[in-house]
Amino acid sequence: MKLSHKSVSRIAVSSLTASLLLFNQSAFASAFQIYEQNGAGVGNFDAGMAAEAADASTAWYNPAGLVRMDKPQIVVGTAVIHADPEFKGQVTNQVNANLPPIAGGSRLFQVSNQTGSTTGGGYFPIPSLHIAVPFNDRIYGGLSVVAPFGLETDWGKDSVVRYAGTTTQIQDIDITPSIAFKFNEHLSVGAGIDFNHIDSIFNSVSGFGNISRFFTDPITGDNYPNTVTATDTRSKNKLDDRATSWHGGILYQFDENTRVGVTYHSRVHVHASGKSEFIGPLSAIANNSSDGYLRSDVKSNFTLPDTLGAGVYHKVDEHWAVMGNVNYTRWSVFDNVTLQNVAAVFQGLSGGLVPTPFIRPANVDVSVPQNFHNVWRFAVGLNYHLNEKWMFRMGFGIEPTPLNDRDADIRLPDGDRYNVAIGAHYQPTKNLGFDLGWTHIFVKDRDLNYSVTAAQQVTKVDGHVKNSGDILGLQLNYTVA
Repeated sequence: MKLSHKSVSRIAVSSLTASLLLFNQSAFASAFQIYEQNGAGVGNFDAGMAAEAADASTAWYNPAGLVRMDKPQIVVGTAVIHADPEFKGQVTNQVNANLPPIAGGSRLFQVSNQTGSTTGGGYFPIPSLHIAVPFNDRIYGGLSVVAPFGLETDWGKDSVVRYAGTTTQIQDIDITPSIAFKFNEHLSVGAGIDFNHIDSIFNSVSGFGNISRFFTDPITGDNYPNTVTATDTRSKNKLDDRATSWHGGILYQFDENTRVGVTYHSRVHVHASGKSEFIGPLSAIANNSSDGYLRSDVKSNFTLPDTLGAGVYHKVDEHWAVMGNVNYTRWSVFDNVTLQNVAAVFQGLSGGLVPTPFIRPANVDVSVPQNFHNVWRFAVGLNYHLNEKWMFRMGFGIEPTPLNDRDADIRLPDGDRYNVAIGAHYQPTKNLGFDLGWTHIFVKDRDLNYSVTAAQQVTKVDGHVKNSGDILGLQLNYTVA
């Protein structure tokens, strides 16, 4: 038995939509804010960054701290993030294929039921650049190139979870000049404007699994083989946008040993656009030709959250210093994600088994509620100055997830995080310094048991995710004599 052209179109839309529902939800279902905007802070989990102002990276963390840079300085750093999520469980796809009813009168066919395990992590470098320049004894300037938001996961196009998502990539490159003004020896303020370039990739796979035998290859005229991957078709969506935001801060120095800082980074309103492509057997079937390629212009609007932070730094004696930071991120602004005009098999002429050439790119809008909640982040740190050349760092932090249990899914199933960090600074000369830091992230395990319904398709995920991570920080500081 062969499916009608109308049935092919209907199932393709439901299959793609369901996978994108899962895909987009997971793409944004984790806290993807990146605090590691230098290498040194990795050594104490960025504790006290709103107040310490130890190098030019304060231009990003708290621009008011630029007043502590009495000489020009360049800081080049990177934080290499290693994520290691592992899923074990089952992903089931069911679809109303408009076939004759099976036993019991149901038209709901199980097209894929796959059990297994897979990993979706990797190594992701986050480079940074900071420059600080004192103009006079009152006015100081800075420039930073950072990546304040970003994530990347890849479960693989052949994995057990491919219908629930494959590749997600979000990258925010922020070029931000800043300026600081010193009122007196105690109080200073600073602000910067942020020029953000946001790139996003949202990829997934759609397919009909073990009912592929009902579909005809338009080239050979034969039915597709009865295999799980026979009609797998890739959905590729790439978008970008440029947006402006701002950040500012206040620094109050009680004396040379004790200071407090308050910072604010504004939200970023993203209006992204790009190309959507649907490539593979389902496109060829719908076109009734060898052209398995559909394209459309895709759009997505969302808001990245604002963050308020406060920090303290206190030098206890010539060897020891303590510091801490607290941040409040308003993730509640990230309540919904919509992809507009996603390329898919949208419609063919109805009636009969004979297809017609009338087929066009989809106008499928996929909207997924996120329901993030606001979160606090806490970090405490300790520095030990051994001598003029060596300093050692350590830190601890708590980072709750903004994701609620109901919306947790397979692509990046976030959990509450507990972090421990160690690091060191080496100053071989007066002008040159190096930093090395390491943070280990303990992520709370998460059980997944949920389903998403889209048109005629129901995708069910039942499993367990273990996750952990590490961050390696490297930094070079050069101070102009």
